[in-house]
Amino acid sequence: RMGDFRDMAHLREKLNTVVAYKNRVFSSLYNADTISADAIFEKCKVYADKLLVYTTDTTEYLHTAISKGKSVLFEGAQGALLDLDHGTFPFVTSSNASSLGMSAGCGVPARMVDKFVGVIKA
Repeated sequence: RMGDFRDMAHLREKLNTVVAYKNRVFSSLYNADTISADAIFEKCKVYADKLLVYTTDTTEYLHTAISKGKSVLFEGAQGALLDLDHGTFPFVTSSNASSLGMSAGCGVPARMVDKFVGVIKA
């Protein structure tokens, strides 16, 4: 996750844990070469330097924009029958597909939204 790039020491710990597990799998199940946590970490540092400038706390950003009266558009692409809680299991997506599922996905409570517009395909 992008947030892991904000704490490189924690990222290093996570990488060490994951890579140790994956290396055991690679070598014991597949007789494959192992991977280097150090090499992956070095690549992550390069990516972090390039990508972190494009990240922000989106919940705070959205709350600020809405409280200033700015228009915000939320878009969802799943149909109601794919909703995690109300869809036709097991044929569901990993999130809530209703208009109120927006709250769970972005941290903006429904009470902060003045208007919901639904678009359907005929």
